[in-house]
Formats: sequence, C-alpha cells, structure tokens
Amino acid sequence: MRPERLAAAARAWQGPLLEQLALRSDAIGEALAGSHGLVAWDRQRVIGRAQRELWALREERFRPPYGGEPARVIERAGQPLECLAAVWRRLRQGRRVHVGAEAAACTAGLELLASFAPRLEGALTVEGLGANDVAARAWPEAGVAPALERVAVVAADGDRELAAYVLARASLRRGGCDPRRIGRALVCGSMTRLERHLQRLWVGARIGSAEDPEAFSGPSSPSVAAAFFAALDRWAALPEVEVLCEGGRLHRGGEGPIFLAPALLRRSGLSTRPLAAEPPIVGPMLVLYACPEEQILNNALEGLGWAPSRQLWVGAPPLGERAAEGRRYLRGALRVERVPPGLPDPRPV
Repeated sequence: MRPERLAAAARAWQGPLLEQLALRSDAIGEALAGSHGLVAWDRQRVIGRAQRELWALREERFRPPYGGEPARVIERAGQPLECLAAVWRRLRQGRRVHVGAEAAACTAGLELLASFAPRLEGALTVEGLGANDVAARAWPEAGVAPALERVAVVAADGDRELAAYVLARASLRRGGCDPRRIGRALVCGSMTRLERHLQRLWVGARIGSAEDPEAFSGPSSPSVAAAFFAALDRWAALPEVEVLCEGGRLHRGGEGPIFLAPALLRRSGLSTRPLAAEPPIVGPMLVLYACPEEQILNNALEGLGWAPSRQLWVGAPPLGERAAEGRRYLRGALRVERVPPGLPDPRPV
C-alpha cells in the first residue's frame, strides 16, 4: 500500500475504530480489572483518555509528503491503551506500524488494533496475534514513551485542600504503582493545614477490590507489599522523619488479595541529607518535605535532578518565572465534582 493510500485508509477507518472502542468498553474494562486491578473510576479514566486522544487525532490535519520509515510501538505494562493514538498517528502519516507489548501489559488495545489490521493490507501488524514480526522487531521504536515518577511542589500561596486531593490521587492511585505517581511533595510555607487534610484522606480512602464501584484504589501484589513494608522500616529509622500515618496491611477475612493502608511521612532537615541518598518510595506512600526558604526548595529540586516536565506545582509560579519551562501549574480551588469515588468528601479541617 502506497503511503498516500495508507494515510487515506487510516483516516477512513478512524471513525469505525472509535466506534469499536466504545462498543468494547465494557469488555476492555473487565480486562483492565483483571490484568491491572483497576477500580471502576480508573478504568473509565483510561478508556476515556484513549477516546479523547483518538478524537483529537481525527480532527488533526496531516499534509503531504506522506510516508517515512516504519515504526514499532510498544504497549507499556503500566500505561494501558496508550498505544492506540500512537499507532494511529503514524498510520495517518502513511507509515507502516508494528505493535508490541511489554510482558505484563493488557492486550485489549492490541486486540482492537488487530481487528483492523486486515483492512490496512499488511501496513499494521500486531505481535503475537498471527503476525510475522521477526523483522518488525528491528524497526525503530516510536512510542509509547515510558511514563516517569513526578515530584509535587506546594507553593506558599497554593490552596491546601486542592493540594491534598491532588496528592492523594497521584500518590495512592493503583496502590501507589501508577508510573506517573507522586511520592515526594516539597511544601513551602505552613504545613499544618495540609497535613490535616492529608491525614483525613489517608485514613478515609476506600481501598477495595476492583469490583467495588466505590473503591478508590485496588489490591496490591505480594511483591509490592513486601517492598512497601521494607521501605517503611527504613524511612521510620531516619531521625529526621516523623510518621504521620502508619502504613500497614488492612485485615480482611480469609486469604484473599492484599490491601495496603497508605503511609504519610514528614521529613525535616532537608539540607542535611540529599534526596538522592534517601530510601526508596514504594507503594502507597507520600513523604512531605518542609521548604521554609526558596533556596532550600531550589537546592532540593536541583539535587533531585528531574526535568521540569516531571514537576507538578500547586500554586502560582515563583516571581519572575515563566510557565513555559515545561512545569505544570494547578491554581484555584478544589472542584468537588472531580473528586474520584472512594475519597472522603471535602470539609473544613
């Protein structure tokens, strides 16, 4: 198939692809619950994101020249359905695409793409589903980019209630195993009100099975639980660390799945031990750092060495700084309608 014809065919089949994604949403949700233990709101968010990305791609114009080198797209284990938009973008460019997957990835997205492969006359192949993929494995990788852990910065003027819910969602989602999780929060100004909000959320978050429609987060694997307890012991042994909420195993009847109570820690004396020399942060765990001075904050970020795109700021940018540096800023107050199920309702603390 010539590149021009492939680009036209991909554009023509994008509507049916979106239709099939909607029709299979229940089955895909069940697959995500089985393979990743995602609770209901998380499954809906994953499927909704894939739909929005494909709709945005449908409105985008791709102009000649079409074609280019073939591409290999990988479905990541912790990033389900993100291969869909990455694959279809390259097909719209007139490029051949081979789709592979990491070992523990959900295959629902690959199965959906495989159903459209015959209509594209061999321009799209899917690994493990009848494709001759030996040569395609050598094609240059073009996505999906692996997601990376982030750090949060709560500015002095940042809304503490908004910050608490943002941190709860980013730290506790998927039992702390979301690849974009936040395990560290650098706090400027007073920490008292933020800590009260966080303690209420950490104690009140509903941890349950993937079938529980009101659960905020699901079960944890035995390997994650073991690493979580080992990391907690190392953190608690540090003299500058105070445990605000003790993590542990939630006791349920029988020998069923493992459910972890999240841990909340506060670390002082940030200038005495660099972030790179700390114990690991594993599972549903958040560490708060007091940054009473701007220089301490800047030194901490510099010592961490993470790109601005991995920094989430709650509050206004520092004076004289441009938001175009790649950091994401959240300003304003909490929107109640965006609070996921399983977290306590907002109230004064």
